[in-house]
Amino acid sequence: MSFFPAKTLLATDGSNEAARATRVAQETSAKTGSELHLVHVNAVPGSAGAHPLEAPLDPRYGPSMVPESVDPGEQRKEEPATEMDPREFLEHQAELIRQSGGEVAGTYHRIGRPAEEVIGLSEEIDADLVVTGSRGLSPLKRLILGSTSEVVVRYAPCSVLVVREGRPDSFPRKILLSTDGSEEARLAARAAAELAGKTGAELNTVHVTHAPVMAGVYAEQLDREAAETARELLDEQAALIRDAGADVAETHTLVGSPAEKILGLAEGIDADLIVVGSRGLSEIKRLVLGSVSESVVRHAHCPVLVVRQKRDSG
Repeated sequence: MSFFPAKTLLATDGSNEAARATRVAQETSAKTGSELHLVHVNAVPGSAGAHPLEAPLDPRYGPSMVPESVDPGEQRKEEPATEMDPREFLEHQAELIRQSGGEVAGTYHRIGRPAEEVIGLSEEIDADLVVTGSRGLSPLKRLILGSTSEVVVRYAPCSVLVVREGRPDSFPRKILLSTDGSEEARLAARAAAELAGKTGAELNTVHVTHAPVMAGVYAEQLDREAAETARELLDEQAALIRDAGADVAETHTLVGSPAEKILGLAEGIDADLIVVGSRGLSEIKRLVLGSVSESVVRHAHCPVLVVRQKRDSG
């Protein structure tokens, strides 16, 4: 089964990060032959819940995730304003893509909560991949939960690519794949292998185990066993990647907090893309904050591809 999508949905709002996401989505579509669809969402002005941080989402997409200390007005200041009519804006974006040699299969204007509308449309058109900007929040502001990209990552029925400002506009030169042996981590491995195979990017893999909480000889034994398990897992993933037509440049086994170690290694090797599995959590389990994939999306210095087993649109 190929990872590369048949339909890619790009969420765009006129921001710098959205422009970068557009270039990445266009190249993804061109290299994979997938349909490219564009969506732009306008929040309803002056209404409660005009911004995704101001009210709960549709019950399907979970509760509001806004700390009481967050001032929605402050968040709104970061919203880019498009000066032209939304439909003109969409057609302008589509025309720019066409002028660059790309094709646009459909454009969609929605009014409502951006995350909810993007997720709903991805289900409606049966998208395989959603591409969105991360907003490039500062390290402090990244601690605020509930941004559009984070909600889309959590509840989208398909894989999500979050593009961050300040990184390359095109496919990556160096990919870091995080794996933990789960089924969705295996899907992520296939995705990373295909990306590396088609683009010639260098592929690195990492597995992180938690450090033992006890000290002494028993802790050392646990540490050795964890290292052996990690090595077996990485060897298994390397074989899977080779079967997909790519090679692993280097494998890394680390001990500690998974998200922290993944992020540190990504910066250390100057990765252009981090690929992680989403874990495919149930609707109830998704209400628990703080998963590894969400933490990586929130704090990464580069784009992050969260690979999810596609959920049936029904």
